[in-house]
Amino acid sequence: MNNEKIASMIKDIRKKSGLSQQKFAQKYNVTYQAVSKWENNKSIPDILILRQICDDYGIDINTLLQNRKSKKHFLKWLTILICFLILLLIIFITFKSNDEIEFKSLAPACQDFTLAGTLASTDNKTYIHIPSISYCKDDDNTEYISIKCSLYENQQDMQKEISSKTYNGKGKTLAEFLDNIEFKIDNYEKSCASYSKDSLYLLIEATTQSGKLNSYKVPLVLSDNCQDDTISTTS
Repeated sequence: MNNEKIASMIKDIRKKSGLSQQKFAQKYNVTYQAVSKWENNKSIPDILILRQICDDYGIDINTLLQNRKSKKHFLKWLTILICFLILLLIIFITFKSNDEIEFKSLAPACQDFTLAGTLASTDNKTYIHIPSISYCKDDDNTEYISIKCSLYENQQDMQKEISSKTYNGKGKTLAEFLDNIEFKIDNYEKSCASYSKDSLYLLIEATTQSGKLNSYKVPLVLSDNCQDDTISTTS
């Protein structure tokens, strides 16, 4: 059973119907606390209530109950793996005329985020690729109207922004935003040997509808060995 899909559906139809959680709860003879738990994926309605909701709003309950999350998760990481293998092939072809290609793997030093990435360089240019960033707090449903995720480099006493991704809209969770971004930086001016273990970090700044700013600094750990071509992730 796809609990996240059920939670999203209930919240969506309630809002589109212009009903408060209290009014929606009265309609189905439950408490507003129960509706809040449904919408935040902390519980699901009784099957009879769920069937009534689907009947009232013209939703196919059989389709709703199909759990495609595991398949989607598998396909997502399979796609990431294929993209990474293609990336390695491109890097090899691009740099094959050089005597040596140096690699460092990227991983976050922060328990709230996971990512897969790599840094590849020769003596005169660098390629940075971060194909996936995930926010690990599944229960955080805070919606933001503005989000910016930037890749920075520490340069002595200065912080240099290498690249950034932004979102401005009606509302999106941090997990939804990060799930759809990647960083690709071609021909960056530094070589592998120029990076220290903590040279790079991500800065994520997200603003809620009320104007509250949440900020996350995610240090990226580089592998010690420039010849290490593996990809590491941490939880």
